[in-house]
Amino acid sequence: APPPPASLGLSGPCDPATAAAPPEDPDPSLATRAPTDIPETVMVAPVDSLCSIAAALQPGSDDTHITRMWRAIHAANAHAIPNPSLIYPGQTLTIPQDQP
Repeated sequence: APPPPASLGLSGPCDPATAAAPPEDPDPSLATRAPTDIPETVMVAPVDSLCSIAAALQPGSDDTHITRMWRAIHAANAHAIPNPSLIYPGQTLTIPQDQP
C-alpha cells in the first residue's frame, strides 16, 4: 500500500478545483529566469504539495506563476499523479525545464 498522501486541504492557487486558469500571455518577467536553476527531478517530502514544490522552485513567484508551474509539473507527471491533490512521499517527479 502506498504511504499516506503528502498533502491535503489545499486552497487558493494551490487548489486544483478553484485555481484560476493561467492567462494565455506569459509573464514577461519569466523570461529572465534561468532554466538551469531548476532541478530535473524532485523527490516528494511528507509535507509537499505540487503547489509547495512549484513555489520552492522559484521563490518570490506570484500566485499566477505558481499555478502555472504546479499545473506543468502535474502534466509532466500525469502518468504517476492522476489527482494533483494527492502526491506521496518518496515519489520522484519530473520537473519541466521549459517553465510556463
